[in-house]
Amino acid sequence: RNPLNGISNNADLLSTSIYERRKLVDTIALYLTSSSSSSPQQLKVNEVAASTTAAAVAVADLRSHLEGDQEAIDAIVQCARYQKVITDDVLLLSRLDSGSTVIAKDAFYPAKMVEAVLLMFEAEAKSQAVRFSTSASFADNTLMEGDTSRLSQALVNLLSNALKYSDPAKSDQQIIISMSLLTLGSDNLFLQIIVKDNGIGMSPEQQAQIFNRFSRIRRDHNYKGSGLGLFLTKANIQIMGGQISVQSEPNQGTCFTFTVKTKLMDNTPAPTVAPKDVAASTTTTTTTTGTASSTTTIAANGKPRPASVGRGHHILIVED
Repeated sequence: RNPLNGISNNADLLSTSIYERRKLVDTIALYLTSSSSSSPQQLKVNEVAASTTAAAVAVADLRSHLEGDQEAIDAIVQCARYQKVITDDVLLLSRLDSGSTVIAKDAFYPAKMVEAVLLMFEAEAKSQAVRFSTSASFADNTLMEGDTSRLSQALVNLLSNALKYSDPAKSDQQIIISMSLLTLGSDNLFLQIIVKDNGIGMSPEQQAQIFNRFSRIRRDHNYKGSGLGLFLTKANIQIMGGQISVQSEPNQGTCFTFTVKTKLMDNTPAPTVAPKDVAASTTTTTTTTGTASSTTTIAANGKPRPASVGRGHHILIVED
């Protein structure tokens, strides 16, 4: 439902933008009509200047709207991709019950993964006047190993809840995402992610129940949901060798902290992800065969994307 909300919100933004662009086109058309039907002698100098300025402003506004349209389209595509992940939650429930789960080992850039997830919520956050803020104790080009599908879904669920339970009465609504690396023991490295908001918060009784299956903080019609999001989030994090905790007070906001096991990979610089590239998510595999290894480029979800493999070797990826 959450990505579908994102798709709906971005569709509304596009509808509004189309209306504004039509008005701008009418302004330009009016200027062109007046220019073609009137000679320079018929128009006063100040009228010509005013018409030219109006047309120039209209063109600049039109370009701005087109850029906004592209961002909305990118977000719609990203939301659709994540909707597939949420649809798979039903399958995940059955797999968790049967114990048939597999942990992926993807090479990814955490900073780029967070950037791609935030794009999905950009329109919803804007409509609710909520500001995102991110920080990390490591460089953007830090390459790590982890299950990006599960990690992204955990972040999606936490951000969705943070937006759902925001407090519109507060003038400065914000959600802060911070990342750091923790070392426990000699060879246990963990990626820690904190999602903190200043929303409506929770009571101690609510905090004790939120990770249970079908548990919901609020059950009135203003706060819709299945009650599975945080249950699956905790399950996914535990599968990745991590833990999740929550701290909250009523009317003071909520802070979720979770960790997942990771490894540092070769520090390949991450390219800048332009808005038009963020939606182009792909399945990623890092493969080594004998002495031949695949080279990588970067997909929108922060994961390196395989390019070519040593001569004489092929990669077959089968996904169901």
